[in-house]
Amino acid sequence: MEEFNLIFNRNHRMWKIPFGNSFVEFKESKELLSFLKEEVNIWKDNFIGNNSGLFQYYNNLYENLNNSIQSFSKTKNQSQFDSILNEIHYNIQNNDLIKFNSKTDLGMKVLFLNPQTQTEANAIMDYFRGNFNGNRLNKEYFSGYIKTLLLDNPQYFPGGIEEIFIKGKELNSEMQKSTFDTISKSNNIIEEFHKTLVEYKNSSDKEQAKQKKRIDDFEVSYKDKFSEVLFNYEEKLRISGRQNTGKN
Repeated sequence: MEEFNLIFNRNHRMWKIPFGNSFVEFKESKELLSFLKEEVNIWKDNFIGNNSGLFQYYNNLYENLNNSIQSFSKTKNQSQFDSILNEIHYNIQNNDLIKFNSKTDLGMKVLFLNPQTQTEANAIMDYFRGNFNGNRLNKEYFSGYIKTLLLDNPQYFPGGIEEIFIKGKELNSEMQKSTFDTISKSNNIIEEFHKTLVEYKNSSDKEQAKQKKRIDDFEVSYKDKFSEVLFNYEEKLRISGRQNTGKN
C-alpha cells in the first residue's frame, strides 16, 4: 500500500476536499476511497437516488479510483496509475459538486430538502449553484426553488412558508389599496372635470343668453328706428306731393 501512496501524493498532488466549514486533506488512497464509497451510499439512498447528478459524480470518482488501484495491483503500471490519478484529482478540484458532499453545509441542506421529483431536485441544485433555468419553470421547479430559498435564508423568513403567505397577502392588500386610491383619485379628477364642464356650459349658456338678448334688443331697436325713418320718409313724400299739386 505504501507504493500506492507514493504515487498518490506524487508531484505535490494534494487531495483537499471541503469538510464542514473547512477542508480535509487525504494522504492515503484508501482514505479517499473510503470517503468516496460513503458518499456513493449516501447519495444512492437519498436525493433521487441513482438519477442524482451527485450520486453519478461520486460514483464515477469511486469506480475510477477503485479500478485504478486494482489495475495497478496487477500490472504495476505506474504511468497509467499516475495518469488516472491526475484525472481524478482534476475532477475533484475543479468540479463544484465536490462542495456538496454530505459533510458540508451545502450537502446537508440538499439532503434535508429531500425532493420528491427530479425537477424539484434540479431546482435545488440550480439555486445552490447560482442558476435559474427558465426553460424548466413549472410548479415543481418553482416549489423546489422556493423551499431552498427559505432554507438558505432563514433570517429573512423566520416564519417559513406561513410568513411568505402572510407577506403575499399583505402585498396583495397594499396593491389593492393602491389600486383603490388610484381609482378614487381618478374619480375625483373626473368629478372635477365634470364640474368644470358644467360650469363652462352654464357660463356658455349665460353668454349665449346675453348674446341673444343683445340681438333681440338690437332687432327691436332697429325695427323701431327703421319704422321711424320710413315714417318720416313717407311723410316727406306726402308733403312734397301736396306742394307740387298746388303749383299746378
